[in-house]
Amino acid sequence: MAMVFPTARILAECVSFLTRRKSGDSEGVQTLNILPVHFNITNQGSSPRPDSLHLVTYPKELANDAFFFWLNAGMGISGRHAEYILRRLDLGDVLEITRNPHDSLLTVSPGALGEKLVVRRRIAQLLNGGDGEKLNPSVLHDYTCGRLSVEAEDVFLYPSGMSAIWHAHYLTTCLYPGLKVACFGFLYLDSLEVYKNWGEGIIPYFDDHDTNLRELSRNVPKISALFAELPSNPTLSSPDLAEIRKIADQHGFLVIVDETVGNFVNTDILQYADVVCTSLSKLFSGSANVLGGSLVINPNSRHYESIRDHFVGTFMDDFYSEDAVVMEFNSRDFVSRVHTINANAMAVANFLRSRSLSFQTQPSCATPAVVKDVLYPQWVTRENYDICRRPSADSNNFGYLLSITFVSVDASRAFYDALQCVKAPTIGTNFTLAIPYAVLAHHRELEAVKKYGIDETLVRLSVGMEELNVIMGYIQKALEAAEKTLD
Repeated sequence: MAMVFPTARILAECVSFLTRRKSGDSEGVQTLNILPVHFNITNQGSSPRPDSLHLVTYPKELANDAFFFWLNAGMGISGRHAEYILRRLDLGDVLEITRNPHDSLLTVSPGALGEKLVVRRRIAQLLNGGDGEKLNPSVLHDYTCGRLSVEAEDVFLYPSGMSAIWHAHYLTTCLYPGLKVACFGFLYLDSLEVYKNWGEGIIPYFDDHDTNLRELSRNVPKISALFAELPSNPTLSSPDLAEIRKIADQHGFLVIVDETVGNFVNTDILQYADVVCTSLSKLFSGSANVLGGSLVINPNSRHYESIRDHFVGTFMDDFYSEDAVVMEFNSRDFVSRVHTINANAMAVANFLRSRSLSFQTQPSCATPAVVKDVLYPQWVTRENYDICRRPSADSNNFGYLLSITFVSVDASRAFYDALQCVKAPTIGTNFTLAIPYAVLAHHRELEAVKKYGIDETLVRLSVGMEELNVIMGYIQKALEAAEKTLD
């Protein structure tokens, strides 16, 4: 079996990972039949520039591990890059096995530098309180009063959100070797796998946030960093980042936050975090046709110089040029799409909550509640979310994601099966998406994750920007199907 990578560096990471998973050390690559292969692409027909491609072969016993690396490190070759290579071969260029591969054009001559700079500036302006395109100087003064503003140079782009997460974690292993990281809250599954399987492992704080904070305050471990999400996926709970910041300053560890669900428009995470990661593949793009990620360094962090020195010394631009062009185009109307989706999501959440056990005050309703609860930042750890919530004229900036739990598995299944929206395991698209999260992500550990708020009946809903009556039609029809299970 084989897997293709765009650069020799990423190939080396994969080989190291597979070898470590199999043998526990970095020796014996050949004896394990893990074989790295480098190809030069010679310019026989299409391109005047030499290029390279990199491949690892491995026994089928390591197929799951290879897939795990591709999924969680987020550094596999992109579809558009693979199509470009195939076009070159169709036009007569040749792959030649070599021990001395050319440097990849991806990193030597990255391409789309103008579009990448636009995206970086767009992200910086959003973080500074702007609309991503222009910023009123008075707004900048009011928003950043006493704080340094974020510059494009503080924003690093990666080929996927998981790659940004992986590189944030790699930062901690370089700055603080030998130390574990804390995971605050029950984080998204793929992110957890990164923290568990690279570096020294994790110290879990998976209970409710109040319990976690008391435990952390009472006995602060020696850690390199604390990783958190605001809000979390899929429980939509938010940690008290202000209090976590105080503890981190007292004990010298980094605070790294994934704000993909909160997003740049709705929340200001950087006031409390040293590093903020985002999957740009989600709502920043919105079109579900490109991958990308960002990592932003807080210019006000006391660790800023050491963090920036690390990235200046190690960063390689492997965000494929055609992907960057699509990302820049898709994100031009990011702010307006966020406002539309915020309004839709709040309407859906309020309607579902009005039909839930957590809201009903009269036990003898004509139609018994089939929804047990609605998880949404407006109601889940609201005080912690509000700490990072940006001022909004609409007062509906709680994001696009909500989770619904039901009174029974049968009701959950009926609701999901009857939903007319797209069913897919991602979030943050311009169209509405749903998945039975617990069953898909934690099917082998349903009982174990229940205590962390991941109920077996949980259906995660990523609300889109369709006309509201269309989305409500999806919901009402699905609720009717779920209510029939009570007969």
